[in-house]
Amino acid sequence: MVQGILNLGIKVSNTLKILWKGWSEGSINRRILGAALTIGILTFGVHLVAMVKELVVAASFGTGDVLDAFLIAMVIPTFVINVIAVPLHSALIPTYIQVRDQEGIEEAQTILSSMMVYCIGMLLIVTVILTLLGPSLFPILASGFDSEKIHLTEMIFYCLIPIILIQGVVTIWSAVLNARRRFILAAIAPAIVPFVIIIALISGKSSWGIYTLAGGTIIGFIGEAVVIGFGLKRQGLRLKPQFIIKNPYLRVVIKQYALIIAGAFLMSSTNLIDQGMAAMLRPGSVAVLNYGSRLVNLGIGLIATSLGVAVFPYFSSQAAHKDWSGLLQTAHFYLRWVFIVMIPISLFVFTFSETIIRLIFERGAFSPEDTRLVSQVQALFGLQIPLHIGGILLVRVLSSLQKNHILIWASGFNLFIKIILNYFFVMWIGVAGIALSTSFMYLGSLLFVYYFVRVFLNKFRERDHNNRESE
Repeated sequence: MVQGILNLGIKVSNTLKILWKGWSEGSINRRILGAALTIGILTFGVHLVAMVKELVVAASFGTGDVLDAFLIAMVIPTFVINVIAVPLHSALIPTYIQVRDQEGIEEAQTILSSMMVYCIGMLLIVTVILTLLGPSLFPILASGFDSEKIHLTEMIFYCLIPIILIQGVVTIWSAVLNARRRFILAAIAPAIVPFVIIIALISGKSSWGIYTLAGGTIIGFIGEAVVIGFGLKRQGLRLKPQFIIKNPYLRVVIKQYALIIAGAFLMSSTNLIDQGMAAMLRPGSVAVLNYGSRLVNLGIGLIATSLGVAVFPYFSSQAAHKDWSGLLQTAHFYLRWVFIVMIPISLFVFTFSETIIRLIFERGAFSPEDTRLVSQVQALFGLQIPLHIGGILLVRVLSSLQKNHILIWASGFNLFIKIILNYFFVMWIGVAGIALSTSFMYLGSLLFVYYFVRVFLNKFRERDHNNRESE
């Protein structure tokens, strides 16, 4: 009887796999949707682990000074990762796919090996510089902290700084996995970081306090790197860095990388401004801002990661084959559905923000007053959900076209708007004004990027049409 049920379960599972494979390998929209759903399910699992981590952190530290210190200490490593490491993903994938399809896997391997050299060298230099500058940075970044709190921030920062190099390497490896459409491992490996933090806090908080959170973060990042590296080795790729000077494709990657870094620097500066302005307000404001953004960022990260990672290889392939009409149609299809699905979610978060925060966070050191403040921030952050996700989709289109210089203009525009709106909205409604200015910023960014996507795709389509006519 039991064996019969097991055999039936196996048959049903195999049948579902066959049906799913047949459906998801149909049209390009089906393939993208299939990949997005796969990544989404796995990323949702990662975010569940991350959410449990946030609950453990909230119960352990509330919105107190030690958590403020940790969050400000994380600002600089996070900033550097977003500026130097994350852009490698967008710079590498289009060229890697083009070289792999046109020149073969061995030539694509040289791109990976060479970018490893550039990445490690650059991140080592930045890490050393930041280590030396640390004591002079935090009195500026956290001007509202007293001397004892600034000293604690510096100590935590020195514990966390190795994650810059680790995450840079992980980003390159994950980009190659995604370019090869091996999405599963790259999607699930980030769960290692919050899982290790949970274990560390449960087992060691009483002995080490906030340093337990810092130590768990470092060990988690190392674990993620080991898992991703093992996955690449299973794919038959070499992980050893190798410097190859004479490679025209490498120059293309580096050029696009430099453009994306410039845009990422400007865009990530908005977060530095937010954290710095929050640190100037009442004690605990940095923690309130971060708690208020957690759930929204988790949701955005889930959808944006799933969709952005899934569409990027297909956008890049369409661009490499000069299928401009198909690329525009695919972008419109998913942009339309982003708004259809995400606008109701955004309104739900705005309406029921306080109930959500009370149910999830209000326990232990997290008080009802914390709930009131955090829910105000979350409600205004929630307005950005469809705007942010739609903007990321369009940014992937620009990156697949290798028009990343537009991202510099867009990021500069965002930074300018953010500074002005932060000033007025913080004076009006306090720390919640930072969340409101963020939502307005993403509205302007979406319109800005969409305009240039239409301009470039229409231009390329018209150019190719003229070339065919002249032939």
